[in-house]
Amino acid sequence: MEIEIKNLSKSFKNFKALDDVSLTVGNGEIFGILGPNGAGKSTLAKIILGIYDSPKGCVFVDGIDVCSPDYVKIKEQTGFLLDNISLIKAFSAWNNIEFFDRIYFKNDTMENRQKRISKVLNVFGLDPSSKKPIFNFSRGMKQRVALARALINDPKLLILDEPNRGLDREGKVVLNKLLVALAEKGTTIVITSHELEDLSLLVPKAVYINKGKIVGEPWVKGESSMNLLEFYDSHIDVKDVKI
Repeated sequence: MEIEIKNLSKSFKNFKALDDVSLTVGNGEIFGILGPNGAGKSTLAKIILGIYDSPKGCVFVDGIDVCSPDYVKIKEQTGFLLDNISLIKAFSAWNNIEFFDRIYFKNDTMENRQKRISKVLNVFGLDPSSKKPIFNFSRGMKQRVALARALINDPKLLILDEPNRGLDREGKVVLNKLLVALAEKGTTIVITSHELEDLSLLVPKAVYINKGKIVGEPWVKGESSMNLLEFYDSHIDVKDVKI
């Protein structure tokens, strides 16, 4: 799926979260939206998902306007992980994913449902047979559940907001390999993050956003004289710190 964003702005009362943002994400591309906390990354992700309505400007996915009733067709093929992972703490990992599976596949058989849920849980090293509620899970284990949930519908578009948050090294390696495999199959992946160490080998194209604006030109692997970390650091203006 191709994403085309033209002159996008979004305000909340007197706060301008996005200011005249334009970018294009190609089909099957892994695209990084980088920037500090509060830069507008999460707002942009939520607009692509159709969560925030009435933005100024245009956002199209596969030629369909995110504000159009027809956008439900795109949502059915979209997986997502937001900054607030919104798991149901009293549910097990299985039940959390089953909740979403029943939304995407309302009338499917229990046999097919069990195969899908077991598959995504196994990908992230989670026990499909566990019935324990997740409220005692670590932050990283909850992140694994949320990532597994994002894959339950075999998405053609995947929006991941800070996907590495809380993951241990093993989890990050699994995630990176999985995203590369999905992109090779044609899934378009948008990652918002300010943690670059694990994205530097994964993301071939990225933009830097700050205070709602895209700063400078996009970074393209192999075309820029800087690596991804250097590209990010080139936008940082840190004042002297005195103790």
